[in-house]
Amino acid sequence: MDINAQVKTPPPSVDGNMRTEYVLNWDLRNKHDGRKLSESGPIEALSQKITVAEPTSDQLGLEKFYAYAGKNTGAGGTVMNNLYAGNTVWSYNAFTNPSRGLSTFVRLTYNSLDTSDTVAGFGWSLQASSLMRLGTPLDFHPKPNPTKITLTDGDGTSHWFTWDATAGEWKAPKGVHLHLQKHRPVDCKPNTQEPRAWVLTRPDRTQFYYDCEGFLSSVVDKNGNEMRFTYEERKSSNKPTKFLRYLTDAIGRETLTIEYYVKGQDYDYIDDENWTRTSARPAVAVEDKVLHRPTRSPDPVRLRGPGRAAG
Repeated sequence: MDINAQVKTPPPSVDGNMRTEYVLNWDLRNKHDGRKLSESGPIEALSQKITVAEPTSDQLGLEKFYAYAGKNTGAGGTVMNNLYAGNTVWSYNAFTNPSRGLSTFVRLTYNSLDTSDTVAGFGWSLQASSLMRLGTPLDFHPKPNPTKITLTDGDGTSHWFTWDATAGEWKAPKGVHLHLQKHRPVDCKPNTQEPRAWVLTRPDRTQFYYDCEGFLSSVVDKNGNEMRFTYEERKSSNKPTKFLRYLTDAIGRETLTIEYYVKGQDYDYIDDENWTRTSARPAVAVEDKVLHRPTRSPDPVRLRGPGRAAG
């Protein structure tokens, strides 16, 4: 049974955050006595994590058309400050491994005005050989016939593509040179499996293919070299989602594998009071989080662990 519900957007953040994490609780109410189901029995409200992006979330991350003041922080890291928006961005290019055509790379970015939770932790964006932030698919609104699509890029910037009914095409945001198209004339209903429902094309003719749920399925360069993205589908925060498990390059090699912390698994973290490595008992807070841990060649690079754990 499908139930349509209207959810009101929370008021803008009083702290100035451009993207904020909330928990949406679903419950049933008895029309006769007005009591909620969670108040009268052992069944608790269904909690789901959601993210609310402000109209200014396009000022997160790093873009060529914004001005920044910055400083190198060592070991390949850089801190940049958007003096207009007040957002500070720390970025780190973990590695880039060449292959035939497309390279395998991992980048990590932190935005001070982004308090949303991701697979890398609050405020962090992890980018793995794609345009997207890992774990954040294209957001279609409204479904199933969108007129606005949000792309959250690898360093956390929101980009909004809007449908121009007169021209019959998707309009990219100003300064963003990406061409969005519906690649296959498929009706993207729930559970529709179509790996190439949407495509984004860069000026160099590299194409990024997305499935009906907005997850990246493959990247193809202008010479036809394809990198494939393989996912595991399961529930997280009481809703189905997909977790990227490995990448396969144009010659069939797995160039990146990703491991996620599961419920009940021990983890280590850095104590921010004394900066020592500390072991902790299982906690829900690190469930489904990742951390990079390179291995020796020719093994693929592996990512595993919670977002703030020690490597």
